[in-house]
Amino acid sequence: MTVSWNGKIFFFIDRIWKNFRCFYHNNYTLFDILFLILYLLEQLFLIYFLYLYPNYPSLIASIFAIVVITTVSIQKIMLDSKNKAVKEENTELTMNYNKLIGEYTHIKNLRKGREL
Repeated sequence: MTVSWNGKIFFFIDRIWKNFRCFYHNNYTLFDILFLILYLLEQLFLIYFLYLYPNYPSLIASIFAIVVITTVSIQKIMLDSKNKAVKEENTELTMNYNKLIGEYTHIKNLRKGREL
């Protein structure tokens, strides 16, 4: 069976994306700090460009707004991914907890039956 070049590209992108997701989910704090630094840099560039081109404040402010909104959107997508991963882990832990409680109750009932 042969795989088309599209399939190879998608497989490569999928592998990179899975590695990035794993790295992201293991380093939430790092990404929070990076976003704070990015917001700081965006504001510094705004000040710099307003100083450099004082005749175009509307254009500079519009471009700044687009950049900030894009940054916020990317951060929101990443936070949604984080929340989804935490929710899935919570569900898995809750299921394991309930399973252990069921086993404990079963063992406890067996011991009660022997004592009678």
